[in-house]
Parts: sequence; structure tokens; C-alpha cells
Amino acid sequence: MLRRSEKIDLENVNHPGQVKRVDADMYDAMKRAFLKVLPKSTPGLTVAEIQERVIAHLPEDLFSGGSKAGWWTKAVQLDLEAKGTISREKTTPLRLRKASVSAGGIMHGRAKPRSIDEYIASSPPEVQAILERIRLTIRNAAPDARETISYGIPTFTMNGALVYFAAFKKHIGFYPPVKGDARLEKAIAAFAGEKGNLKFPLAQPIPYGLIERIVKLRVKQSLLKAASST
Repeated sequence: MLRRSEKIDLENVNHPGQVKRVDADMYDAMKRAFLKVLPKSTPGLTVAEIQERVIAHLPEDLFSGGSKAGWWTKAVQLDLEAKGTISREKTTPLRLRKASVSAGGIMHGRAKPRSIDEYIASSPPEVQAILERIRLTIRNAAPDARETISYGIPTFTMNGALVYFAAFKKHIGFYPPVKGDARLEKAIAAFAGEKGNLKFPLAQPIPYGLIERIVKLRVKQSLLKAASST
């Protein structure tokens, strides 16, 4: 008889706004095993070390002989990073550890904020004014959007997720990737990373005008999507 399980939303720190529905029992089992083996202190563990150590803590009925443990280890890793539960060490190879309030950043590791106000207030002083202006730019371009925190970062929603932004040590991240306007895509090409997410270097003037154009495009797309579903 096949086992039936509830589903749970799996987040991905590399793709803010994208959610995958997965088996809740397998997720919970891997999450417990993952956090059991992961240390709080540096240097943490590599992904390979985590994958090796979680096997002993996984229930046999869900992970027979360790089957599928590799995929689930990586999936839960990215989900826990998105939720701010674990943080990365800047090492090669990548090392992970449990997040702590003093870990210093999202710039990963700070306590998960409950509002955009808290997020900005807990950011380094030199970027707070930039974050506040980005927030105001989004508000002006999307006055009907709602503020929230998702994936541990500032988020505006309107018929679903509209845009996200986040502060890093050397840049401001802006999500999701821009699609549907060739001229705008060309204008932001210099800031687009490999996966299309935008990185605005802090060493350069922040392109608030481009941010406004992006948000207005996202509002238009959101309204069209809502209209087509009615």
C-alpha cells in the first residue's frame, strides 16, 4: 500500500519567490537530521560532510538505504538558508552552520526580521538609507502592494509576490528576474546575474529609475495575471 503524505512548501535561497511542493514527512525527517548534525560554531560542515552524517539519523521507512538522501539534503539546505535557520561560511568548499544573531548579515545569520522596518534597522548603517529609498521607490510605483517579509527579506506582494530586495556586503539584490519587456531587459543587463536576479553594486549609484520601471512592469503583469484568472 502506497504511503500518502501531506505536502509542504519548500523554499530556495537561490530563487526567492519560487516554491516547490514536497512530501512533508520526508522534509521533516531530513530537517531534523540536518539540524542534528549541523554545528553552531565555525568552521561548520561541508555539504558532503552533512550528506554523509545525516544518513544515520534518517528513518529507514522513508529513506531506505539512504536513497534520495542526496537530493533531500541539498533541497533542505537551500530551504533552511532561505528561512534564515542556517548560514554559510565564506570558505571553499562551502561550509554551513546554524545561524546565530551575531553571525552578521544577510549577510547571512542575523535574526529573522518580522517587518521591513526591522530588516532595515538591523542592516549596516551605511545601507539603511539606500534600503529605505528602494522601499519608497517600490511604494510609489506600486501603491496597492502590501509589505511583508518572505525568505527573510523585504517583499512586496500584489496578487502574489511582486518584488523582493536584500542587502549584501557589496550589493543590493533585487528579485525576481525581469521578463516580458525587451527594452527593460536590455537596460538592466549589466546588473543581471547568471540566473537573471539583479545585483546593484554598492560602489555605484543605485539605479532607482530602473527599479521603478521594473516594479511598474511587475504591477502590469500582476494585474494581467489576475484578470486572466477571473
